[in-house]
Amino acid sequence: MVELIRTVNGAVNYAYDDRYVATFSFAADGSDNYRPGNRWGFYPSLGLGWIVSRERFLRDSRTVDLLKLRASVGKNGWDPMGEMRYLWEGYYTGRGGLNTGNSEHTWHGGTALSYLPNPGIFAEKSLKYDAGIDLRLWNRLSLNVDLFLEKRSGIVTQDWMIPGASGVDNPPYRNIGRMTNKGFEVQLSWADRIGDFNYALTGMASYNSNKVDYMAEVVTVPTAARTGRRLDALFGYVADGFYDWDDFDVGGELREGPSATRTCPSCSTRSRWRHPTRGSTSSPSSRGRPAVT
Repeated sequence: MVELIRTVNGAVNYAYDDRYVATFSFAADGSDNYRPGNRWGFYPSLGLGWIVSRERFLRDSRTVDLLKLRASVGKNGWDPMGEMRYLWEGYYTGRGGLNTGNSEHTWHGGTALSYLPNPGIFAEKSLKYDAGIDLRLWNRLSLNVDLFLEKRSGIVTQDWMIPGASGVDNPPYRNIGRMTNKGFEVQLSWADRIGDFNYALTGMASYNSNKVDYMAEVVTVPTAARTGRRLDALFGYVADGFYDWDDFDVGGELREGPSATRTCPSCSTRSRWRHPTRGSTSSPSSRGRPAVT
């Protein structure tokens, strides 16, 4: 099945006195993934720049060849459906059934909705902010810095906040997810020549972090909640150590005592043991605490 997509886009550029520049662009995207009457989205963007090195106070500088400040904001759309197409329509799958007949039973398979349809489903949206600086000194040293912030909304996810008591086994997909991405990129370059030999050195650094703002999850254990954490957070347990036989008294009750760090003899790792000066290497049980990395 081929997805039908249509796009109309355009841009307008403006420059004044080689010092101030502006760009306005837009895109109108349509997809047959969505209900008729709800298939088109409009996504504009605006970029502004100020070439400070063209100002009078820097125009004749022998040090600063280029100094440009820039900022932009834009809205984008993304169609994440892939194989999950036409979520605004209902699809049925085989589920359950019943027997009929008295002496001989005949099985009749049943059908049920794969998920509740959502006529309002639409493309995910992204609002992006960017600010940067371009600097070139002595016609050799170049510095480029970019700061960015992205607020994604309308992320398609199943609405698990619908209670099971409503009779809905497989809730609808909705544009309810939200996430924040932010970070920076820095590039530093030096270009020069020695006689007829040209050379260039470039170094780059970047940082990016994200956070799930909302995903309609049902939180049963607070430490296992994904909302408020990064998208690829790993959940598990961090071992505090092993219970040794000497950690228990003759009645089988856990003794009270200080914990200390000791190398586990069986795995050559560091862990906390309750009695580092005595005890065997046997471990009848282990203990740990939940952690997220």
